Amino acid sequence: MARGSFTTSNHFLLNSGLVTAVPLTMACWINPSSLASSLQVLGLNVHAAATSSGYLLRLENTGQARARAVELGVGDNVDTATTALTVGTWGHIAAVFIATNSRYAYLNGVASAENTVSRTVTAPTSTSIGVRYTNSAAADAAAGFIAEPAFWNVALTAAEILQLAAGYSPLFVRPESLIAYPGLIRGDSSGNEPDRVGGFTFVEQGTVGVQTHPRVFYPSSPIKLGVPAAAPPAGNPWYAWAQM
Repeated sequence: MARGSFTTSNHFLLNSGLVTAVPLTMACWINPSSLASSLQVLGLNVHAAATSSGYLLRLENTGQARARAVELGVGDNVDTATTALTVGTWGHIAAVFIATNSRYAYLNGVASAENTVSRTVTAPTSTSIGVRYTNSAAADAAAGFIAEPAFWNVALTAAEILQLAAGYSPLFVRPESLIAYPGLIRGDSSGNEPDRVGGFTFVEQGTVGVQTHPRVFYPSSPIKLGVPAAAPPAGNPWYAWAQM
């Protein structure tokens, strides 16, 4: 099940920066319940900074995804150029930070133009879902539902982002570089969201609701067929051909 809606009192927080420098990628599904203001979806925050700083994935009030590499005291962003999400609709968004001077935002697998303004981001000290953190306080809560958030310590390719947008679990995409995947399926008995990759726990701040999850394809367990272990008899035509 997805989780939401989010407020500055109701969200998820991990008191460490999962990835502290480029390259990195963050992605998730989101279903906005309102676009009256911009929504902060995922954040690698410089937690106690007096101004917004870190690597941020936002959904603007235009419905466009935005990747923000925010240097202390100086902001920078990049919007999706051609597509926008509407209220009440699930969409996949992602932010890919390739270098200090290269970043893209994606909505449903469609990339923005590359943003090449150089920004040096201080190493993040917290990771948030549903808000960002500025001066140790939550801000810009995501009015809506979030599912399948994931963080990688590499810059995923356009083809890999498109695979996620097609509904495949992050477990299929560059798993060796997948740092955290708190899928927001339902959480543990306390409401926290355990991470199935890195063993982190995203702690529920306040109370975050449980919502219907978007359709996602997950890896399956090995399928074992009831075939006898013995080889076919020698007179079997297929067996005879296979021995040639």
